[in-house]
This record gives sequence, C-alpha cells and structure tokens, in this order.
Amino acid sequence: MARFFNPDNIINNLNRKHMLRWTIIFLIIAVIAGIFGFFGIAAGAASIAKVLFFIFIVLFLLSFIGGRRSSSSDL
Repeated sequence: MARFFNPDNIINNLNRKHMLRWTIIFLIIAVIAGIFGFFGIAAGAASIAKVLFFIFIVLFLLSFIGGRRSSSSDL
C-alpha cells in the first residue's frame, strides 16, 4: 500500500502543476501584449510583449529541464 501513496510524488505533481500554471499565465499575458503592440494599439506594449516572450521561453526551458530531471529520478 505504501508504494501507491507516496507524499513525495504528490508534492512533485503539485509543483509541476504550479509551474505549468505560471507558464500559461505568462504566455497569455505575452500574447495579449503582443496583440496590442503589433497592431499599433499601444507602442509600449510591443516591448513588453518581447520581454514577456523571453520570460516565457526561459520558464518553458526550466520546466522542460526540471521535468526531465524529476522523471528520471522517479524510475
């Protein structure tokens, strides 16, 4: 029964969901800022979109690398 209920697995899953939630939030904000900036609605939004885009890429890479590390340790 102990192998089915492992608190470490629950914590890892919660951390993954939390990180995925933040990456999705940053993606949505970057897309909205990009729409405003690239269509000329607000000139400053384009630079904000670029910054948020690179933040999203960094978070995605960290999630990808962290996910690969934790999946190899689960074996």
